[in-house]
Amino acid sequence: MTSDPATATITPDHLRTAARLAAALHLGEGGSKQDAEDAVSYALLELWKRERSAPGEIHNPRAWMATAARRHLLRTFERAKVEAAHERLPDRPARVGRPEAEYEHSEAARRAMALVARLPRGERSAVALRSIDGMDTREIAEVLGISEDAVRARLSRGYRTLRRLLTEGDRTR
Repeated sequence: MTSDPATATITPDHLRTAARLAAALHLGEGGSKQDAEDAVSYALLELWKRERSAPGEIHNPRAWMATAARRHLLRTFERAKVEAAHERLPDRPARVGRPEAEYEHSEAARRAMALVARLPRGERSAVALRSIDGMDTREIAEVLGISEDAVRARLSRGYRTLRRLLTEGDRTR
């Protein structure tokens, strides 16, 4: 972003981050693809407004955007609606026009997405933010509002569960 408030812009890097973030939110938090994309659009607009009004205030735009988008998404759901949305997670990720889209449509990706969807919500959110958006532990902690130790524990449990599910799936074939 520039330091001139009149010319604050959203960069291509912000847009790439937004596309990955929409997919991570869609998988990690549930709801529809449109809900996730709306939340990310809201976060992009808020980022732009913040940079116009207070240039340089946001030191980590990626984490800030992820936090704003996640909070917006969760605010749009009533608690019961969120829980119902988790039960209806798609068996394949949202397509949001990014290079990873080809990978998402492969059989292995569909299988992996189905397994991730079976994880408990906290583990699913952490795994999605790490695996899809590539966030580090500190960024995930910031987005989810938990400690870095809690993130590491969720990732460890999530990946352990995924390994177990993969092993069980291989035995049934």
